[in-house]
Amino acid sequence: MNFGLVVAAGAGVRFGGRKQYFKLGGKPLVYHSLLAFERCPSVKETVLVTNVDMIDRAEQLVRRWGFRKVKWVIAGGLERQDSVARGLRILPEAGMVAIHDGVRPFLNPEHIAQGFRTCRRSKAVVFALPCGETIKAVDHAVIVETVPRNGLFLIQTPQFFSLPVIQQAVDQAFRDGFYGTDDAQLVERAGGKVAILPGWRENIKITTRADLKFAEKLL
Repeated sequence: MNFGLVVAAGAGVRFGGRKQYFKLGGKPLVYHSLLAFERCPSVKETVLVTNVDMIDRAEQLVRRWGFRKVKWVIAGGLERQDSVARGLRILPEAGMVAIHDGVRPFLNPEHIAQGFRTCRRSKAVVFALPCGETIKAVDHAVIVETVPRNGLFLIQTPQFFSLPVIQQAVDQAFRDGFYGTDDAQLVERAGGKVAILPGWRENIKITTRADLKFAEKLL
C-alpha cells in the first residue's frame, strides 16, 4: 500500500507567516500539494502534518475541498524531522511512503506514480536536478574554494521510501541525536542506497514572498 505524507508544519520565519496557508491561485499552498496526492491512483491514504495551532484550519481545508484520501491531520514537532517521524508513526510497517513539502505546489500525480514505481525496485528514491551553477565555499564572506559541480545535484521532494527503510533510518537518527537536512540523508547514514529520478525546474519550494510571486507567474 502506498501513502502520502505531506509536511506543512513550518513556522515560516523567512516568509513572515505560515506560508503553507498563504494563497496561490486563490487556494492555500498546501492545497496544491494535497491535490496531487488526491488525484494519484497510486496513493491509498495521506497524512497531513501541520502546526498544532492550525489543526482546525487544516481539517476545515480538507473538508472544504473534499480530500477523501487525507485520513489523518496531526500536529508536527519542533523540527521537520520531528514532524516526519510523527507522521510515520501512524502508518503501518509495510508499504511505501512519499514524503513531500507542503510548500512545493507544482507536483502532479504522474510524478508521484513514477516515484512509487521506482521505489519498488530501489527502496529509496528522490527527485534531483544536476547543479548548473558554479559552487563556491565561503568563509567569513570570502571565497575559499570553487567546488567541482560534477556529480552535484539539487534534491527535491517528494522523496519515496519503503516504510521499513525510512522508519528504521528515522529511529536510528533519533537514537544518535542526529538531525538531517532531508529524509534521504537519514537513509544514507543508515547505510541505505538512494536512487535519483530527474527533477523538474518548476518544483520550487516557497521560502520567501518573492518565491510566492514567482509561483503566481508559473501558475
